[in-house]
Order: sequence, then structure tokens, then C-alpha cells
Amino acid sequence: MEIDLFRVRNDKKSRFEDIQMMLSILHECKKVDHQLVIKSSLILMIYNSIEGTISNLLTELFDAIQQKHLSMEHLPDKLQETINTYHLKRIGSSPRKLKEYYECDTAKLCGLSYLEINKYLKLFSGNLDSCSIRNISSDLGVKLKKGIDEPVLLKVKNCRNKLAHGETKFRNTCQDITENEIELMVQKVDAYLTEVIDEYENFLNRI
Repeated sequence: MEIDLFRVRNDKKSRFEDIQMMLSILHECKKVDHQLVIKSSLILMIYNSIEGTISNLLTELFDAIQQKHLSMEHLPDKLQETINTYHLKRIGSSPRKLKEYYECDTAKLCGLSYLEINKYLKLFSGNLDSCSIRNISSDLGVKLKKGIDEPVLLKVKNCRNKLAHGETKFRNTCQDITENEIELMVQKVDAYLTEVIDEYENFLNRI
């Protein structure tokens, strides 16, 4: 069964259409204080697109495993470890439950949603940059190819965290970022997320 992550792509496209609307407002705005607030709002929107896309990818990954009726032996070792860790955290140390677990059909063990596995394993905690996305993907057996890391995600994350935690005001956070720079950030994040989606789609069609 061919996996097509069109829902993830459509959601990302919609988020970046919103970002483009905000960029248009920024370009038309003449007041410096207003520009600074708009830039900070854009940072939040860019980070939102990153977190939303990764969350959607993890949802689709576990849904695809169920749709393809895969058992544990068909999954990469790293993904098997993650699923086993979830089940062992879920059932605890009860001898009866452990016995049932080890005698369970391995295809049944894989029948998890991202929502379910997230109850016991926090796969990411809201601090996403290209390094953490690579690590999260690796824990799921998805090896992102070299060269698609995007340093600008770290800058987006750091600015976003300052805003989210109240460390800086909206007028101060992006005062050193020009209009051209923030537009380039948008383009780079968009391109990066497209590549990550492609990598997940290729992975799901290989297993």
C-alpha cells in the first residue's frame, strides 16, 4: 500500500499561506513599532508550522503502521525499542501483564496511535530545531539524510521561547531581524519541512 502524506503537506501549505498573509501586512506597514510586533508574531507562526508539521508526521507514521498491519519484525530496531518502551511503561511490573505482553501477537503491539503512545512517551516537548527533529526521527527509525539540517530553525526556536516564556517583549525580540531576513527564514523553514515530509513518506513506503 502506497503511503501519500498529502494531509501533512496540505496542512503545512495552509500554515504557510497564513504566514504569507502576515508577511504582506509587514511589507505594507510603515510604523517601526508595529513592524517589530508583526515580526515577533511571524516567529510564533513559523514555529507553529514546525511543531504542527512534526506532530502531523508522527500521527501519520503510527497510523500508517496500523493501516499496513505491520508486526514488530517489520520495523526498524529503533522504532521497536520505542514501542517496547511505551508498552513497558504502560503495563508496569505486574508479572501477569508482563507475561501477556511477551506472549502477545507482535502486530497487536504495533496497533498504536500517536495520541496513545504520547500518554506514556513524550516524543517531543515543544523545543524543536533541526537537531531535535533529527533525534526524534532517529528514535522512530527514520534516518534523515545528511544535508537537510537547517540552522535557522534554532534561531526561530530561541526567539519563540523568549516570547513564550515572557523573557522579552514583542517589540524587542526581533529588533535585529530585517524584513528580508525574516522572509528568507520563512522560505528556508518551508523548504526544510518539505524535505522532512519527503523523508518520512519514503520511510513509510520502505517498511
